[in-house]
Amino acid sequence: MRETEGPWGLSGWRLLAFVFVLALLVRLVYVAEIFDNPFFFHPVVDSKVYLDFASEVSQGNVGDIPQKKAPLYTFFLAFCLSLFGKRLLFIRLLQMVLGAFNCCLVALLAWRLWRRWSCAMLAGLMAVFYGPLIFFDGELLPAGLQVTAYCSLLLAWFWWRDGEASAGTGAEGADGEGSVGSAGSEGSEGSEGSEGSEGSEGSE
Repeated sequence: MRETEGPWGLSGWRLLAFVFVLALLVRLVYVAEIFDNPFFFHPVVDSKVYLDFASEVSQGNVGDIPQKKAPLYTFFLAFCLSLFGKRLLFIRLLQMVLGAFNCCLVALLAWRLWRRWSCAMLAGLMAVFYGPLIFFDGELLPAGLQVTAYCSLLLAWFWWRDGEASAGTGAEGADGEGSVGSAGSEGSEGSEGSEGSEGSEGSE
């Protein structure tokens, strides 16, 4: 794998695909392990609170969301309920897919920070097997969606800053070429003028 290749090159896509598939497999194994848990289809405590509020939102009662709860996750859960109903297995599986995507975001962040695919692979594998991430991806809680939001914002900021830096470098290069061109034209004009004056003196 070429370390200098950009994030959207062939090497980058292969690494991200590997991280995504491995993370999804690990999370599917976890779902199979907790499937017999009595709370899998009957959430309690915070998971039940989010599920109840999401049910209200899916019925159009948006004003019932408390300010202390994560509204974005409540709307996400309400959207899942509108798609799958109360089939909590499908909602958890969708969150597992989101968790695998988060591992890819972590790998991309590592590449952006160190510009080395070996670092991106290491960070991606750490996210794949990080226990708390796997656990929260299987719960009806906002932690997984928060990781998505934070990583996406960080990547967007990094790439915006890179774009600004490349634009500034291009402008400086254009200014440098313009100054070199003007200096060259002034030099040619000066040499022509001196040659003309020397010719006129010789004719005299």
